[in-house]
This record gives sequence, structure tokens and C-alpha cells, in this order.
Amino acid sequence: MFRSVTVLALALVLFAAPVAHADYIPGMSLSVDLGTGPTVWTPTGTSDGYGSFTYCSAGSPGCVGGDATFVVGGVEVDWDFLFNPDPVVSGNFSVKNTNPTPQTFTLTVTVPVAVSAPWVMGGSTVQQVTDNNGNGATMGTLAGSAFYRAMINGGFVSPPNLLGNLFPHDSSFSVGNFLSGSDGGAAFGTPIPSAAGNPVAVTSMGIQFQFTLTPGDSASTQGVFVIEPVPEPGSMLLLGMGLAGLGLIRRRK
Repeated sequence: MFRSVTVLALALVLFAAPVAHADYIPGMSLSVDLGTGPTVWTPTGTSDGYGSFTYCSAGSPGCVGGDATFVVGGVEVDWDFLFNPDPVVSGNFSVKNTNPTPQTFTLTVTVPVAVSAPWVMGGSTVQQVTDNNGNGATMGTLAGSAFYRAMINGGFVSPPNLLGNLFPHDSSFSVGNFLSGSDGGAAFGTPIPSAAGNPVAVTSMGIQFQFTLTPGDSASTQGVFVIEPVPEPGSMLLLGMGLAGLGLIRRRK
């Protein structure tokens, strides 16, 4: 009888786990806004066959079968993102401002997920800037924003200067002539993920990167955002019964 209960418990735990179909590729959404309104598109995604998905552009190192670099108004944008249905979204945008004036960038990546409350979260980011024309380079934030803002269900996790926002305004860093440098990085919800999330079901997650860049220079912004469901007591009980049952079966053998 105990063995039957054990098998049932394990079956219920496995049945409750999400199943990823081999031919399904989540529809990631990318957005580029240069101050005149966003351009939004769904990039081409590829599956690694083990539940993770890659979305990249031709200008990203190592990208195979990706989309063309986004080019508009003297600006070039490339991307390389990885999505794991755990769920985790990670990757980077790389930009080049060939205009003679500073450029504002708002770059957003979102992806559909299905996570029930309760859940915990965490994330990190690092920015890098390169001077291409011998007069130094600066990357800065905008008022009321941050380099990195975690997103849930189409909105931000919290207002600027609070949890989920990294390098809020007024943050900036510069490099000298023909040099490259980074802001050193930052994180929240460490150890990632451990910050308590809002008590709502999550249907989409993402990251917004927003910054200004000096003329003729290049920059990249990298980020990770992780959400992890907190097992319900009933699921933990079923799992515990299953593990205990397996142990009892081994002892009897």
C-alpha cells in the first residue's frame, strides 16, 4: 500500500511540472526606442533541444542563424539573449551611436512565462562603454530611470531607487581617449534569487535598459533576471512522501 502511495505522490509531482514541447519557441519581444517612439519586433529564436532558447543578431559574436542588425537613424543595435523556462532571461544589447550628438536608448526584452505566486526573484547587470573617436566616452542614466529595471507583467517591479532597479539616476561613468571600461556591475535579490516577489501570478518577465551615450561611441548592457517559484506546502509534502517511500523500498530490498 505504501508503495502505491509513493508512486502516486511522484506521479502528481511530475504531472504538476511544466512540459516544454520540442517544437515550441517562446515569442520573445524586443523594443528599441531612440526617443521618437518604440520599434517592437519578435526576434528569431532557436532551441538547444534541452529547454533553452537563444535569440541573437548577426553582429553578436558567435551568433548563428540570427536576425540582421537593427539599424536606424545613425544607430546600430545588436542583441544576444538566452531564455530558460525556469524562468531566466539573460543576455545583452550592444549599440553604436554614429550620430554627431548624444543618443538616448531605451532597450527592452520581454518573454511570456507562467509562474504562480508565491515566487522569489533576483537579477544583475553590468554596462560597458568604448570610446571610438579619441575624445572619451560617457554612458549615463535618465531622470526617473535606471540602467537596469526588472519587469513583471508589462510593468516595473518597483519605482526607481527601489528593489529591481540597478544604477538608478543619477548614475554615469566615463572612459578616456580610445579606452573601454565598465561600471563594475550590480545585483539585487542575492543570493539570486531570494527577494520576495509580489503575490501575483506572472505571465511575462523582462528587463528594460535605459541610458544615454556620447557621439561616435559604443556601449553594451548585460543583464540577468531570474524568477523562481516557491513550492506550495502540498507539493513539498508529496515530494517528501515520494522520497521517503523510495528510501523505504531500498531498505526493504
